Amino acid sequence: MVSFNEKYKERTYKLAVEIVKYCVTLKEQKVPYPIIDQLLRSGTSFAANFRAASEARSDKEYFAKLCIAIEEGDESLMWINLLADTEIVSKNDAYSFLFSETEELVKIISTVKRKVGERLENNYYSNKKTNNIMNEIDEMIYDNFKNPNPDNP
Repeated sequence: MVSFNEKYKERTYKLAVEIVKYCVTLKEQKVPYPIIDQLLRSGTSFAANFRAASEARSDKEYFAKLCIAIEEGDESLMWINLLADTEIVSKNDAYSFLFSETEELVKIISTVKRKVGERLENNYYSNKKTNNIMNEIDEMIYDNFKNPNPDNP
């Protein structure tokens, strides 16, 4: 069975390939270069950052890379929408695929990010609680060391 990371690493990569191909057609249609460049950068960065997340060394690093990937995916959606809303391009099959695939991937990866964030938060608070207990134990030991007989100050 393919892991979540492997499956979505492949899907984001395939999306990046399709974005590159789409940008080539945009250049042929004389779409302004800055729009093509931004879509190309954010679309490929989405895949690159998800790939980096899948190779993360810790949950914190995984979470951070997912955050960046989601930002890039969301930016890609903005550029794709801008192309259609300004009527620079028509909403053809390529546009529809890019929009729906990017939107779906952003939603899925956002859900995973939220769950990882909750797990990190729960771990933080359970560690903090453990640390508080350890601090209380340390204080009790210190107090006993300072005054081994609490009944006789």
